[in-house]
Amino acid sequence: MEAIVRSGGHFSDLEHRGIGCLYFVLGSIGVLSNCLVMNVFIRENVVSAPKKVLHINLCFSNVLVCLGFPFAGLSSFKGKWLFETFKYSCVTHNIYVIFLRWLFETFGCQAYGVESYTAGYAALGFVIALCIERYCSVRYTEFYDSSSTMTWWMMALVVWITSLLWALFPLFGWSSYAPEASGVACGLNWLKKDTSHLTYGMCICLGSLFWYIVAAFCISGTKQEKPIVVTRGQEYEWLNNHQLHWICIGFLVFVIIGWGPYGMFMCWSLITDATEVSMLAASLPPLFAKGCTVLYPIGYLLSSEKIRNGVLGGYLEEPVKKEK
Repeated sequence: MEAIVRSGGHFSDLEHRGIGCLYFVLGSIGVLSNCLVMNVFIRENVVSAPKKVLHINLCFSNVLVCLGFPFAGLSSFKGKWLFETFKYSCVTHNIYVIFLRWLFETFGCQAYGVESYTAGYAALGFVIALCIERYCSVRYTEFYDSSSTMTWWMMALVVWITSLLWALFPLFGWSSYAPEASGVACGLNWLKKDTSHLTYGMCICLGSLFWYIVAAFCISGTKQEKPIVVTRGQEYEWLNNHQLHWICIGFLVFVIIGWGPYGMFMCWSLITDATEVSMLAASLPPLFAKGCTVLYPIGYLLSSEKIRNGVLGGYLEEPVKKEK
């Protein structure tokens, strides 16, 4: 398999091992923290059943973003082979270099690309969905109060299907997956200059920007002008509307931190004729994307003491209703 996205410069063995350690540390913390928060949302009354659907799916998508860290991490350690036969099957120097940094041949590269980009698109999609949900809770209260859990599961399904479709397009000729310049993971061929890759990159950039603006508009439109009326059952929820509003604002900031490097890399590839990128520039976007998944659980933990106790394993009892 030809690696079209090439790197300018090389990392030393120590630097490759450092990148590998970062993959394992960020990936492990991201998977563990999001699983703990997801478990709290499932077993406790953090928010009401219709609202918790999107939060659960966001945590799950963040887990999937980090799930490929063992492959990228192991590939970062020079000479650490999963399949020794790959090393001895390399005949030419070019093939040897490709297999040295990426251990899983064509199928593994394509599978890694589909999984990671499906999870990435979904993570962004669920942040947008949460902002839309907040907007509906304030501006369309009648619809929001009458919506069932199935309504939000259908929205989650739309996010997953849309994300999967965009991740599958490169397998059918609209863009393509190949080893990244760092050689330790697979991703889109952003630096391949043809109509297929340029149009795909343009659609991703413009589409992401459009939906991010929609999410920002929704959050800006959720400012409460009237006192919030607490309905029956809401007094037992761990997060109120004010806290959920600020959580969504924090998530929009996390999106910029985590996916901003990818966005800048994509835009740069669209406006430049360069066919090479430095090893550092190629290594940062996936690390930021995986590291950002740790921030979402932190946002939940900072918002509620009950969530902090729940993540630490404490099962809190609901307050006893006072008899009149």
